[in-house]
Amino acid sequence: MPPLIRARLHQAFSLPNRWRASLPLLLLYAGLSLLTGAWAAEAPPDPAPPDSLPELQSRLQDLLVEQQIPALGVVVARRGQVEWVAGMGTADLHTGRPADTDTLFRIGSISKSLLALAILREVEAGRLDLQTPVRELAPDMPIDNPWSATDPVRLVHLLEHTAGFDDMHFQRMERDPNATSTQAQMQLFAPEFRVRWRPGERQSYSNPGYGLVAYILERRTGRTAEDYISAEVLTRLGMHDTRWTSSEVDDRIALGYETGSQTAVPEAELSMPAVGALWSTASDMSRYLQFYLDGRGIDGLVGPESLRRMETPETSLASRAGFPGGYALANYASDLDGWRLRGHNGGLPGYLAYLQYERDAGVGFVLLFNTIPERSRPIRQLLLGYAAQGLQPPAKAPVTTPDPARTGWYQQVTHRNQILAGVESLANVAKLEIDGEHYRLVHPLAGSADDEFIEPLANQQLRDNGLNHSNGVFTVDGEGTDALVTDDVVFLRSSWWRTALPLYLVCGAVFLLLLCLLATPFWAWQWFRRHRTKTTVSRTGLRFWPVLSAVLLALLLLASTQLNLTHLTKAQIDAPTLFIWLGGWAFGLSAVIGCWQLLRHRQQVGGLFVQVLSTSASLAALGLAVWLWQVQLLGVRLWAW
Repeated sequence: MPPLIRARLHQAFSLPNRWRASLPLLLLYAGLSLLTGAWAAEAPPDPAPPDSLPELQSRLQDLLVEQQIPALGVVVARRGQVEWVAGMGTADLHTGRPADTDTLFRIGSISKSLLALAILREVEAGRLDLQTPVRELAPDMPIDNPWSATDPVRLVHLLEHTAGFDDMHFQRMERDPNATSTQAQMQLFAPEFRVRWRPGERQSYSNPGYGLVAYILERRTGRTAEDYISAEVLTRLGMHDTRWTSSEVDDRIALGYETGSQTAVPEAELSMPAVGALWSTASDMSRYLQFYLDGRGIDGLVGPESLRRMETPETSLASRAGFPGGYALANYASDLDGWRLRGHNGGLPGYLAYLQYERDAGVGFVLLFNTIPERSRPIRQLLLGYAAQGLQPPAKAPVTTPDPARTGWYQQVTHRNQILAGVESLANVAKLEIDGEHYRLVHPLAGSADDEFIEPLANQQLRDNGLNHSNGVFTVDGEGTDALVTDDVVFLRSSWWRTALPLYLVCGAVFLLLLCLLATPFWAWQWFRRHRTKTTVSRTGLRFWPVLSAVLLALLLLASTQLNLTHLTKAQIDAPTLFIWLGGWAFGLSAVIGCWQLLRHRQQVGGLFVQVLSTSASLAALGLAVWLWQVQLLGVRLWAW
């Protein structure tokens, strides 16, 4: 994994292939997972791309079987034109109904790009302005912006995810039946509408921000966003089968399935339909892909200038520093096999979709899955390899000389889901060093792999080795702090004391508690061999509490591994969520009691080993409890009351 992004914790609603809930990462991630980047075995070389459509179909079918993907909608474009549209596999595993080009899949957050087109249509007509403050467009929305006097949240910030909002909390992903209007539904997102940093600087994906865009469209047009998009956008694109509900065409939908399973996922009714509820077919998505490849716009929808604006980010630190990648108006750049593709992806429980293209080369593809595959990248590489036959990716820009003034410690300061901010800020730190003619990010725990380095380019831009395009840039934020910005993550310059030291302390605390667990059988054996004297009981108590803290911590991590996106969005009390809540508070209580017992019986501690381990483990448990409380993860509640 490239070093610019290896030190990042990826969390997602619209990128569900990175989900297997994030909570297992609470402490284990901080100490262990980053090591895998340095120790990973060298990957085998990619096979040659298919040179014919039959070969592409055959290899694609093999990948579907290998990854247990029930059904797939696929579109491939070459030389600027859609060449192949197909449905493959089984849409309903119970009945055996096959998928075809008219099978409906959920496209998730690709819906956002159609919402952005609706907004751009209103902008072209002069009825909206991207620079208008949201307070003027939706004065009834509860936005908490400490910078409102000088830096209001504007419509464009919502569209480019630079408003500073949190992403939606799990329990608000599905519609609240008590919220009978769009206004009432959106007002439930008041906690997510707290601006966490100066608007117009850091890009951080926020579904509620786009929900607010849909509400603004409704207020301005007098029509729901879904009705407007259907009549004014989908119709003009020729996407007549794309719809917001599948209830009237049950015999044409691809049922969604859990990863690697034949268990169907219940359909989720989203709280913000215009943000991700659309169903579409391979046939309709082929028309949508062709719209982007043509780049000419459509009369009555948007013109080519609006389309270019849709693909050009303007409001983030990185874009103002000249970085051409990043997220624009529901259209973002991603690198694949030397190509910089634009488009969007989307996912919901049981579904994953991609729309990616490169207009100048005339290549693109659409993928519609009815599961969330463990690895979608090999399938995307296969399609791109076929589409780009005979073409060469853009040449690499020449490297420049590293700048010593840019070296130092950096820490991640953007957090898509605020619930994980503490873990990300702790684990995603690194020291930027100069190594010969390039930079290297050195993590305090994992170090840096020999084959992973960062190349300096002109205009303070950066590129991971192995890429053709820049994927980072040096700049300065509004407070005057040096920043290293990747495609969608901001790292600010900091110090060893604020970056590496806290990570060492947390990992050391986890190690001490694990050591307590390892010593428990030895202590238990001693307890059975001795008589129960008063001193022995005191010593046993001193050992018991740090051991209990260690057991609770291990059980909390185990419980969190039982969570997934489908589970979390139901926001219901069950065994894992209840234990994470109660077990977290029990961990904090055991840590406090352990330290209290240590103070109370400090004169009755046994031998040196018991004294050192019991004391240090009790203090470690208390330190971890305080840290978890400070980052709001102690006794976290994952359900709605």
